[in-house]
Amino acid sequence: MEEESLTVEASKPLSDLRDLIGKRIGIELINGSKYNGILKSFDVYMNVVLDDCEVNDVKGNITKHNVVFVRASYGILKLTF
Repeated sequence: MEEESLTVEASKPLSDLRDLIGKRIGIELINGSKYNGILKSFDVYMNVVLDDCEVNDVKGNITKHNVVFVRASYGILKLTF
């Protein structure tokens, strides 16, 4: 499956994310950690909740979680879907 990068317009990032609720997305943080899960919710600060999430940390360790909360202040670098 080919991934596409999501370009979120600065003027309407929340409406762009709203279209992805219930879909599997990937999040890459500035520190290199990667999250891949189903977008459950987000808030006005761009904090994100993912269900059925796989986390790949900077050391290459992969862990699976039922629910993960990703704070926007961690430095979200890229969203893929």
